Amino acid sequence: VYIVDSGCDILHPELANASIQKVHNPTNGGFNDFIAGGGDATAFTIEDDHGHGTAMASLIGGDAIGVARNARLGITKISGADGSADISDVAKGVNSIFVHRDLASRRDTNGSFRTAVVVMAFTFPKSEALDRLATYMWNRRLVVCAAAGNAGGDVDNYSPGGLNSILTVGASDSSDNVPAFSNDAGAVVERGTGLQTNGGEEVDVFAPGVGVNYADVSNRVEIGDYTGVTGDDLKATGSGTSIACAIVAGVGALVAERYGSGKATADAMKEFITEQSLTGL
Repeated sequence: VYIVDSGCDILHPELANASIQKVHNPTNGGFNDFIAGGGDATAFTIEDDHGHGTAMASLIGGDAIGVARNARLGITKISGADGSADISDVAKGVNSIFVHRDLASRRDTNGSFRTAVVVMAFTFPKSEALDRLATYMWNRRLVVCAAAGNAGGDVDNYSPGGLNSILTVGASDSSDNVPAFSNDAGAVVERGTGLQTNGGEEVDVFAPGVGVNYADVSNRVEIGDYTGVTGDDLKATGSGTSIACAIVAGVGALVAERYGSGKATADAMKEFITEQSLTGL
């Protein structure tokens, strides 16, 4: 599972047993290219100055709250302390993902790429460039799992979540309703009437996104130092479609593990995930 985000605090206790690989940072570019050029692996940092990336990682591979605890997490850091990035930052990170995947360990015995999940728990205003990039990944067996967005509007107005082809995730609450902040398919979804999609286009599936626990970095002494921080101080509770997106990305990893990612296209993975979701709620 490649997490395109603000990095990851790999020393957070929730991630003590997670399998984490460095993929990209804004300073050095791709990890594999950095090492090939003579760089020192210890000098390549994916530290999380913001916290969002660590939260996403914990929802996928965390010891207590991770959906897919044995997943390998490829940390693709594209933003810094303010959590902001532009589309060129995303594109550079994605390029590093392709380089990282182009290794023997990411291929099956027949030489074909294994299907992987790419978490894009962010939204941009509608962008043809970003949509083309997401489509390019999808067609090359990367299951792009995107957040629908938190603007409470029509997901069609945002990228990459507004694409029909990828796996777009909206938020649900504990009563199986769509919260007001979760972007949806426009007028098709009526607030408070349950989880609905517009026939599988744009918003494909919903997952918990209201009042969800995740690993929190706000109480750490400094990056990587959690001396004296225990219990509830290691986590926070929040809401958003990015949380729902990370949960479904974990499901994607479980599907790949159980059914063999080398045999599944991104379309097949998406179809299975949506077919296994509960409908008519």
